[in-house]
Amino acid sequence: TPVRAPYPLRKGLLDLTAMGPLEGRVVVYGAITNKGQVENMRVIRGVRSDVDTAVVACLRQFLFRPAVRDGVPVLVEALFGVPLN
Repeated sequence: TPVRAPYPLRKGLLDLTAMGPLEGRVVVYGAITNKGQVENMRVIRGVRSDVDTAVVACLRQFLFRPAVRDGVPVLVEALFGVPLN
């Protein structure tokens, strides 16, 4: 049975202006739980440790409508690409 994809209900705020000009993309692997929270995150491709930490903190603030299979919320793995420019 196909899984209905998760959908963001609340997005986190990411303010990197104090970190100077940035370019690139931070890629984070994580799991969206059956309650819609992002957990078990790991930076796959980072820019700088302070920026990477800020991106992970931002993703922790997100709340998703969970993925659903057969009417039941399920955990799904996800890759988040966060552009910085």
